Amino acid sequence: AAIAIGVNTRFGALDAERMAWSVVDEAIRNAVAVGADPDRIALLDNFSWGDPRRPETLGQLVAAVAGCCAAARAHGAPYVSGKDSLNNEYVGVDGERHAIPPTLVIHALGVVPDRHATVTSDAKSPGDVIFLIGGTRDELRGGHLDAVLGIDAGGAVPGPDPAAPRRYRLLHRAITAGLLRAAHDLSEGGLALAAAEMAIGGRLGLDLRVDGDALVELFSESNGRLLVEVAPGDADAFVAAMDGDARRLGVVTAEPRLRIDAGALPIDLPVTALVDAWAGHVPGVRS
Repeated sequence: AAIAIGVNTRFGALDAERMAWSVVDEAIRNAVAVGADPDRIALLDNFSWGDPRRPETLGQLVAAVAGCCAAARAHGAPYVSGKDSLNNEYVGVDGERHAIPPTLVIHALGVVPDRHATVTSDAKSPGDVIFLIGGTRDELRGGHLDAVLGIDAGGAVPGPDPAAPRRYRLLHRAITAGLLRAAHDLSEGGLALAAAEMAIGGRLGLDLRVDGDALVELFSESNGRLLVEVAPGDADAFVAAMDGDARRLGVVTAEPRLRIDAGALPIDLPVTALVDAWAGHVPGVRS
């Protein structure tokens, strides 16, 4: 079995309905990425909210319920249990009453049909090909980039991807066919962070190229996307298995260095620096 989680309080503070869609998608995506069958996934919901007697707080709760129900129907994943925690409020040092951000936590529990057909997220072998599956949109608002830099990068809060349910089923077939070496979901931090974590996990490098708006390509948190690693001999079969929904970005390298040619925002960092940043050892850099 596979157990995965989706949660993003920053989205909840901006758009509760889109937050709900996003965390359902994230939980399911993570379960599928390791080998769970998307047709055999069940969900648990956990709402943590402020005082629902306040009209705006109740409105956010209604919007989140609508989003999580619609997302579950789209993916064909039922809720089997859940929990609600309301009135999560406190009096601050300013003497005013404050509520926690609207927060929905989703757990996905999936059946893994074959324990031998599972995938981890770390980079595996130099020369392997890295693909991006799913589409990237200008959906930077509320993302990790905003949180780290303390800015509003613009764009929209990530919304639903109608193509995601079919994409996850195609991906599952590719995994069971043995076509993947690694898979990493794109959520918090977008493509740049997912690539960094793949390199950190395998202590290998990645040499990638993205086209288009560099900020969006690197840090958008659009739903429905994964980075996947495929052996060179399986690349054509993988693209065919995904019905063409796979963009080749580059390769895994023996030199432990993350390089992303993103035009105006190139990235070229040794994996040791990525590890230090991840561990919080770089002054002024938050992991």
